[in-house]
Amino acid sequence: MIPNPIIYNDTTITIGLIVCCLVMLAAVMIPKAIKYRKQVKQNESEKAVQDEQEVEITIISEEKMKKKEQTLDYRKTFLTAPKLEDRKPVFISTETRDSLDKIARRLGDRKMSVSGFLENMAKHHLAEYKDEVNRLYEE
Repeated sequence: MIPNPIIYNDTTITIGLIVCCLVMLAAVMIPKAIKYRKQVKQNESEKAVQDEQEVEITIISEEKMKKKEQTLDYRKTFLTAPKLEDRKPVFISTETRDSLDKIARRLGDRKMSVSGFLENMAKHHLAEYKDEVNRLYEE
């Protein structure tokens, strides 16, 4: 029998376990580190390309500005929740109510409801056509 040159004692076993753990850790971490390094290099090259490109200045036409202002006015006029203190029911078709609900909930502020949307529309209509309504009423 050939004598074993490695003496197995507690120190040898501990060192062996530590080496095995380090090898396993390296096997897991090295591919991740390589992938991360490639990603960083790619991001740096993309930034360099973006920096080299000239920035285009977009001139917004007056028509687009008016549309944007109209959109802001529409939101401010119709899609801001009013304070309703003294309320009464109003009946409308289910189809119309569902359409108004989609608009109020998706485009309005957090507190917006169909009732608030209708309140704003009615107030705007009455203010806009006040003179016409008074004229028709007098006739």
